[in-house]
Amino acid sequence: MAGISLLLPKEEMVKTAKHYVKKEGLNVKEIRHIVSENAISEARKDVAEGASVVIARGYQALVIKNYTNIPVIEITLTGQEIGMMVKKAKSMLGIPRSVIGLVGFQNMYSNVDYFDELFDVEMRQYLINFADDLPQTVERAVQDDLDILIGGDVAIMAAQRAGLPYFFVESTFDSIREAIKSAESAIYAAQVEQRYVAQIETFLDNSPDGFIRINTIGVVTNTNHIMQEILQSRESDILGKELAKLIPGIDKAEIENVLDGKSEMYSSFIRIKGNSVVIMLTAVKVGEMIDSAILSCHLVKKKEKIEAERIQEMYLNGYVAHVEFSSLDGRARR
Repeated sequence: MAGISLLLPKEEMVKTAKHYVKKEGLNVKEIRHIVSENAISEARKDVAEGASVVIARGYQALVIKNYTNIPVIEITLTGQEIGMMVKKAKSMLGIPRSVIGLVGFQNMYSNVDYFDELFDVEMRQYLINFADDLPQTVERAVQDDLDILIGGDVAIMAAQRAGLPYFFVESTFDSIREAIKSAESAIYAAQVEQRYVAQIETFLDNSPDGFIRINTIGVVTNTNHIMQEILQSRESDILGKELAKLIPGIDKAEIENVLDGKSEMYSSFIRIKGNSVVIMLTAVKVGEMIDSAILSCHLVKKKEKIEAERIQEMYLNGYVAHVEFSSLDGRARR
């Protein structure tokens, strides 16, 4: 599995990660230490050089996610890792029931709700989702009568200024390993999706009919050149549009019925840009779930158009066959 970049906030973490990645034969493209100010440029550099997923932690993961469109897997400390830090913090203090402050970004920590009972401590959490909230949150923590503070660089500096005991957030390879597994799954899913999209696009581009693919809310995600000709529109003017608004003659309620699984298919005879078109909308299922729907549009040629209009006129006038040839008695006398 290629294309994974592992960016870490401490040199010690890099050494540990390189050791275990090599030992376990994990396929990671790049492992290195970065500083938070350069997180975005470092992530972009790795993607330009072939990485398809970036693994990062805490604030660094947050800024890469918020300011780029790069897929990011966050390193989340496991309960076991946090438990080990709590145990070390208690040992440093040497008091019966410690008040421990856990400071940092929400994406860094797994659940610690039962730590009070498990470790005989009072855990106070100061977790944030936005970088702008960090200074005031750290300040609140150091003024909150804690026995010890666990956090990253900003929290540790504040604790030092306040004369408060502290413990830097440590990661073992457990959380990094889990992040690598998640990155491998993300890459595999992306590759499957790419193959699926490539197959759909090949099919659409080589069909004599117009095709449109819509998602589960009725928005166009794919189209072919025949459909562009029928709509007399460029691809960029079709993608992202709601199908019911793109083609006014289509029944919106019928589209919703197909996407909701209430109808297996919707077909109709409509006019698009002055042309007679036979349309058919069919749901695409993945297992039992509807993933999308395909609209096929057959442009009726002149001879077909005359025949179609004649049939439609006969239907409207009540000339509808109620039996088939197979219903006739072949033993009847002449």
